[in-house]
Amino acid sequence: MPLVAQPAATTSAGAIRVLVLDDERMDRHRVARLFSSLNYHCAITNTQDLLEFAQELERESYDLILLDYLLPDGTGFEAVEMVQLSARNLNTPMLMISGQPKPDVIARARLKGCAGYLSKENMSKDAFLEVVAAALQPAQTVVFDGQDSFDTAQVAHMLTQCAGRCARDVKPTVSRLMRQLRNLRARSTSEDPQTLNAIEQNCLSLWTFLIEMERQDGAELLSDITQAIRPPDTIAQIAATRQSRPPSPFSTRRH
Repeated sequence: MPLVAQPAATTSAGAIRVLVLDDERMDRHRVARLFSSLNYHCAITNTQDLLEFAQELERESYDLILLDYLLPDGTGFEAVEMVQLSARNLNTPMLMISGQPKPDVIARARLKGCAGYLSKENMSKDAFLEVVAAALQPAQTVVFDGQDSFDTAQVAHMLTQCAGRCARDVKPTVSRLMRQLRNLRARSTSEDPQTLNAIEQNCLSLWTFLIEMERQDGAELLSDITQAIRPPDTIAQIAATRQSRPPSPFSTRRH
């Protein structure tokens, strides 16, 4: 039985805003027909290449993005990076579509942050509905009214939600910093290129840290916190605890 999702965000007209990147007209029409079969209205915007796609990312905010893998001027993975650097759409769920599904492409799409993968050869109505519904499914929220204590699973869940939300709140600022830095590099020749490279590398490191934070598992985080607050018996235990923690992008390194 296909999964039916209630959309998490809609426009004032009640439509899900969908951005499609595909250079094949017939495939775009096919996707539009599949969206029309859903039980809620979708407003679809089509783009045919990466340049047009980048312009649309700056113009509008979307609830779902579909990316063709093979494009005339690049691949869907380049489009994924554009979305992740977009102040408007960096948290928009993405689906990768390909006419030639390969295991390595599917695995890489998920690793890059795509919420799902669709094969053009086997894109049935039910399969399409299931993948789209899962991508649009809002994050589960937990409310503990009047509860003074929480079990381990509840705390782990709250930590997962908190880490993800904090990362998503900070990412737009880092995205703007990276864009401003690249604009400065393009306009100015007087700045020290090594300094600009160092700043950009720090921004990229922070961006990677935020992506990892957004995917942080609350149970693992709770375990780390528990170990950190437990009084160590020896200096060696203190050193081991510090070495086991991932490096913070905010730490000051001295050479």
